[in-house]
Amino acid sequence: MTVSNKVFVNEEVSVDSREFVNCQFTNCTFVYRGGELPKFSSCTIDGKTLWRLADGARRTIELLRVINHQTRGFGRGIVEEVMNYIKNPIGYIPLGTNSNGIRELLQQIEVALEARLFYLALYISLTLPDICGAIDSNSGLATGKAYKDWFKTYLGTKFLPKLSAEDCYYFRCSLLHQGTSYHPHSSHDRIIFIEPDANPGTIHLCGFNGALTIEVRLFCLDVVDGVRNWLDQVDGTDLFQTNYDKFFRRYPQGLPPYVVGVPVYG
Repeated sequence: MTVSNKVFVNEEVSVDSREFVNCQFTNCTFVYRGGELPKFSSCTIDGKTLWRLADGARRTIELLRVINHQTRGFGRGIVEEVMNYIKNPIGYIPLGTNSNGIRELLQQIEVALEARLFYLALYISLTLPDICGAIDSNSGLATGKAYKDWFKTYLGTKFLPKLSAEDCYYFRCSLLHQGTSYHPHSSHDRIIFIEPDANPGTIHLCGFNGALTIEVRLFCLDVVDGVRNWLDQVDGTDLFQTNYDKFFRRYPQGLPPYVVGVPVYG
């Protein structure tokens, strides 16, 4: 239901399943009962307007409170997950997905980029085709072929023909294992990454004197975007779940039977 061009003053306004367009709210209380989320477009809302949860929405809060205080730690992970979801920007790790660990890794790459931690963002980004290719394989193992096949399918349109799957794999091997940007089998003499602020003209995927220059932020974000597209296709499939069960990730309440009651990574 759409409500347009209306002025609300000193009212309780039910917001479930409603879209408000060009409305004005003064000293009101928005009441949400757990239905479809409301939408607000071009509205004016004064600082005295409040929110109140009722019915199903209120019961959800009460359930989380019970879980947090009365279950002796069992189930508190969902409370922590909800709080992280609330405190982080829209687009954070979707609740209820099977792939939270991978999505959290993607988010940390984006945080690293914002903090200008380009080493961290680049090193992790280069490992993602390995991880995704392994999860996509029947064996669950990373191989050069799996890396290149995954790159071609999910990143090819972003980087080809300048950066091939083979050259990205060679660069991954040289950087992660030898700490160098040279590889004897690469078609480029060297691969160089440029920082965003030093690149006003956005020099990206350009060749200079035998070297390939890549804007580091664009590269990492393109890889992250490719992984998210892949997850949208495979998350929840039998093969994905079988291999993802072995994925290194965070366990908010520990990892039985080894360590319980504290957050661990394993």
